[in-house]
Amino acid sequence: MKATFLDEYVLSLSSSQEYAWKDCFDNLKKYLPLVKGKNKKFGIIFEYALPYESGRRPDVLLVSKEQVIVLGFKMKNLFLPEDIDQVAAYARDIREYHYESREKTVIPVLVLTKTSNQKPTELANGVIAVSADYLPKLIDQEALENVTSCDLNVWMDSKYEPLPTIVNAARMFMDNEEFPNIRRVNSTGIPQARKFLLEVTADAKKNKKYVLAFVTGVPGAGKTFLGLQYVYDVCESNENANSMYLTGNGPLIKVLTDALNSKVFVKNIHNLVNEYTTDKSEEDKNKEDKNILVFDEGQRAWDKQQMFSKSSTNKSEPDVLIEHADKKLDWSVLLMLVGEGQEINTEMSSRH
Repeated sequence: MKATFLDEYVLSLSSSQEYAWKDCFDNLKKYLPLVKGKNKKFGIIFEYALPYESGRRPDVLLVSKEQVIVLGFKMKNLFLPEDIDQVAAYARDIREYHYESREKTVIPVLVLTKTSNQKPTELANGVIAVSADYLPKLIDQEALENVTSCDLNVWMDSKYEPLPTIVNAARMFMDNEEFPNIRRVNSTGIPQARKFLLEVTADAKKNKKYVLAFVTGVPGAGKTFLGLQYVYDVCESNENANSMYLTGNGPLIKVLTDALNSKVFVKNIHNLVNEYTTDKSEEDKNKEDKNILVFDEGQRAWDKQQMFSKSSTNKSEPDVLIEHADKKLDWSVLLMLVGEGQEINTEMSSRH
């Protein structure tokens, strides 16, 4: 798992993460054999990476033809609100976006491994909290009467489609199509945020300002949708104001680049920052015209330590972007989309 993790994700692998994996595995090895025989048809998936979600991974999934039980393991004796939100978000995304799970019952479970004898307790958003020793009884209790096996490879290769998909939304932007009225998008305040960002951009351009803006939200709140829409709005409505959408999510970059037949709309944040830190020529400096930069998954920006190990630069990625704007541009807006309840890997600049 360690080798796979390092190959797949641009994230540091800490000793605490490895210890958490071992704790999870040891508890499963100890307690899963106690599940009743008729309920042993569940397949087990470890660290399933949700597609296009920048490395978000439920700890363990128990999958059958009828159900998906999402297990979030915590080395704690008490659960916190963010623990509940995290496992609930995993279950919601699998239930709403995962094509092979569209007819399945999805159950979020928070498993505490540093306590015992805690019977299943129902929490907010349908999350069930339980101590690891009670996990077999919970599975027996929640398993449908007729549990049947399913093909895990088919499940893992499933389409993953938010409504609308990020790709379809981007295509609509590029083709000037009217975007459908989606209650979930409108209810999150995205239209108001989009309007405000365009007003801030117009003011920054007119008055030569440098703006650092943050949009935060739980996974699935629509941050990526907002970032893509904002980038496209700027391209369409402002002369001499070019924009770029940045992310460290390689699969998303490839999908959007192929779908839009454009290598300009979306860029890899790490590649762009490397260009900024290594390009010293005055000629290329004068060519820079990207006033608007949208950095998705800003909480996963490389800090100074990572940057030094990758490029021998003693600056974090946010530092490089801010310095770039200050030195090369007459005005700029840097929008950071920051996910809540996810690993923070950023050392932000103290400048305002």
